[in-house]
Amino acid sequence: DAELARVHGAAAHKLGEASGNPYLIVYGRAFGAMGLGLAGDYSAATAMLAEALRFARRRHAGLENEARMLCDLAWVQQRAADLIRNVEHFIHGKTNVVTDLLVGLLAEGHILIEDVPGVAKTSLAKAVAHSVGGSMRRLQLTPTLLPSDVVRVQMFDMNRREFSFREDPVVANIVLGDEINRASPKTQAALLEAMGKRQV
Repeated sequence: DAELARVHGAAAHKLGEASGNPYLIVYGRAFGAMGLGLAGDYSAATAMLAEALRFARRRHAGLENEARMLCDLAWVQQRAADLIRNVEHFIHGKTNVVTDLLVGLLAEGHILIEDVPGVAKTSLAKAVAHSVGGSMRRLQLTPTLLPSDVVRVQMFDMNRREFSFREDPVVANIVLGDEINRASPKTQAALLEAMGKRQV
């Protein structure tokens, strides 16, 4: 929360000034900037981060590295808040799900969404992909879907008398596999292998 970050930052800054601990001062300024960024005041947040870096440079090289790390963290937090706000322009009332998707995206992991039909799961995936400027593909996993329908396969083109690659649906920034439990075990294995190894 913006207010919590601001309060936490102010307390750390005051404690740092009182004790003469420059690390606490930088930490406090960085968290104060996070609070301003979460509240949408990006110019003040940027100014506070720049001030924290200038202070760190004057004090110690190791402190500058610490400040840069905190500034990077503040930047990521601001961009994450922007992404959540952007997605919520399209999908209302699913803040927790959007946050979970963002965590999975940042961790380069996978998300399992269980819900009833018609509650905007596909729209949510499209909104996240659009917000990050990425591609999105949807796989309707049915019992008749073959492993070669999921991952890239080399096929022989009879007309041209040569092998050609058919682009597979799992080559995208965000892949939505709908009703994974309906797919055959071999198809599930092909999809899970691509997910686990991050390659096809």
